[in-house]
Amino acid sequence: MTDEEAKTLGELALKADMLRRQCRDIEEKMKEQRAAAKRMAGYMLAELAIIMILAFAAGIAVWKG
Repeated sequence: MTDEEAKTLGELALKADMLRRQCRDIEEKMKEQRAAAKRMAGYMLAELAIIMILAFAAGIAVWKG
């Protein structure tokens, strides 16, 4: 292997390493976003349940009043 080939191979190895790191970072960010989306869905369901309970209570109050 010539010096030029070794240099090119080394550069390619560095680029591959950089791409692997970028890929890992993107996967990590995607995991964080999925977890945040799940939390938001949970909060939205809780809010919906509270609204339904309040609407039911208001309906009973109107019915009794």
